[in-house]
Amino acid sequence: MPILSALIPPLALQDSAIPAVIGALLWGAVLDVQESTLRVAVADLVPAAHRRGTAYGVSAAGSGSAAFAGSALLALLYTRSLTAVVSVTAAIQLMALLVFVWGYLRLDEHR
Repeated sequence: MPILSALIPPLALQDSAIPAVIGALLWGAVLDVQESTLRVAVADLVPAAHRRGTAYGVSAAGSGSAAFAGSALLALLYTRSLTAVVSVTAAIQLMALLVFVWGYLRLDEHR
C-alpha cells in the first residue's frame, strides 16, 4: 500500500483531468483497503466483544487525528510548493514502508 499511496499525489495533483481522476480513484481504493484491514486488526487485537466498540472508537480517533494533522501539513505545503507536497508525501510513505518491513521482519523472528 505505501508504494501505491506514493503514486497518488503526483497523479492527483496534475493539471490534466485524467491523471487527477486516476489519482482520486487510486486514493479511494487504497483508503478502502486500509480501513478494512484496520477493522480486522482491531477485532483480532480486542478479543472481548464488549470492548470492541471502544477499541474501534479509539482507533478511529487516532486515525482521524493523524489524517487531520497530515492534511494540515500538506495544505500548508501546498500554499508554498507543489513539489514540496509530492516530496513530503513520498518521504512519509517511504518511512511507512520501512516501518512495515521492520515490523514484518520482527514478526518473522518470533515465529
